[in-house]
Amino acid sequence: MSEEKALFENNFTPTKEHYVQAYRRVLFSWSKKQAVFMFAAFGVVAALAVISGLLSGGSPFSGDNAFLYGMLLIIIALLCILYFWLPQQSAKNTMRQQQEGYAQPVSIETSFSEEKVCVLNAASKGEMNFSYDAFTRCTETEELLLVQTKSKQTLLLLKTGFTQGNEAEFKAFLRKKCPQARFSWK
Repeated sequence: MSEEKALFENNFTPTKEHYVQAYRRVLFSWSKKQAVFMFAAFGVVAALAVISGLLSGGSPFSGDNAFLYGMLLIIIALLCILYFWLPQQSAKNTMRQQQEGYAQPVSIETSFSEEKVCVLNAASKGEMNFSYDAFTRCTETEELLLVQTKSKQTLLLLKTGFTQGNEAEFKAFLRKKCPQARFSWK
């Protein structure tokens, strides 16, 4: 890997669930609580559209309410597809591509030195290097820390995968090294 002294090292083999978490978080930036709130809010608005139709004595799905109710159902359906189905499909495709390309699960070894970040794909022995000014967004899921670059690449780090350093120290280090990045650590 890198000849520079690593201050932090993170090693892990992502599972399909890790990829689902990462894709969902990058796409939506919502925590689980925020997602539940958004779906509940759309459900309440849809229920209000039905109730107002019933209270006016007509069918809840006729007249002006029909358009509103139809649009709400379309929005809810699209949100469900984007939030639930798309990350699952993307993760499934990623796992299939890794199996076809490497015939084994991909292990990721990421080291952070004072000057750069080095990511090694253990299956292909491919290495990528990043400077800290390449990072624009840092966020997390239940199990992962996600670091996104200007080119929309996302580094996945397992919170419990640090073999050198720990999660709390790493978060503080990254804030110091990437003052230009947007952070949404929990």
